[in-house]
Amino acid sequence: MKGYVVQNGKLVLAKLADPQLKPNHVIVRNLIAGVNHHDITALKNPNFEGGKKLLGFEGMGIVESVDPTCEKKFEAGQRVCYATAFGIGAFSEKISIHENFLLPVPDYISSDHAATLFKALAAHMLLFRTYTLRKGDVLGITSASGGVASYLAQWASGVGVKTIGLFSNVANKAIAAENGCVASFSYTESEKFIEQAKKYSGTGLGLNAFYDSMGIKAYAIGIKALAPFGLYVNYGDLSGELKGMAAKHFEKKALFFTTPSTFYSKANVAELGLTANMIFENIHNHILRPNIHRYKYSHLQQAFNEMQNGKIVGHKVLVVSDN
Repeated sequence: MKGYVVQNGKLVLAKLADPQLKPNHVIVRNLIAGVNHHDITALKNPNFEGGKKLLGFEGMGIVESVDPTCEKKFEAGQRVCYATAFGIGAFSEKISIHENFLLPVPDYISSDHAATLFKALAAHMLLFRTYTLRKGDVLGITSASGGVASYLAQWASGVGVKTIGLFSNVANKAIAAENGCVASFSYTESEKFIEQAKKYSGTGLGLNAFYDSMGIKAYAIGIKALAPFGLYVNYGDLSGELKGMAAKHFEKKALFFTTPSTFYSKANVAELGLTANMIFENIHNHILRPNIHRYKYSHLQQAFNEMQNGKIVGHKVLVVSDN
């Protein structure tokens, strides 16, 4: 079979051995894989070098075979998806995956939409596990037209919570509005962002929580925009790691800070299953509205490049197989 591996820090499409069925595992023929920033950072991760781990962790496909020791009732031909097994090989033609990571895909969910599960799981974690939403809350969201952030804004809007977005490209302002942001600004309009955060908050003091996937570019803006006792949530560093952080930045307004992980948050089988069911229902009811951009199997490097350049927003998926 074919699959993407890391060789000398570069993305390479290589010939690989077919995966072998192991106890409590299922062989899945991949159809669609989600493309994430975690995949780009994996290029610099020594654990992936030389194919020790395989690239891609979010995807959907068709069950080919099931080990007899499996407790869940998966069947050959069944549509399934997965999103929490880092290094599993979603960019390969086939994978062997433990049954605990695997979820059945309802008939009413398209293959492309099922391959965005990780972003939706992350949004659920950020909104309902990292923070407890309350009526009247106002949230700040960086990269408001991106994959996780778009689900964040849509979901928050769906439960009646206001969001204010930040974006790098002015062309993404309209997309942020479509995702439910009541207002959005470029990173060069930080004062306007902070002003609107105070305007929309019930207390006039600022944001209740600030969701940051950018890192250093958004750090000062988030600190200034948060209300006293507000929560700064960092879940990415697209513009660079947070450096120069100091307790005094948080002490003045008694702010809180956290860096949650979707892989850890959704490691529990029951939590993963219940959240996935909620996500599928919200996609079906159009509360969550995936903005899909498809790439041919040979064009993964193009997807990486466009993601790094901010050229393509929304949910990027790789077509591993059309059959």
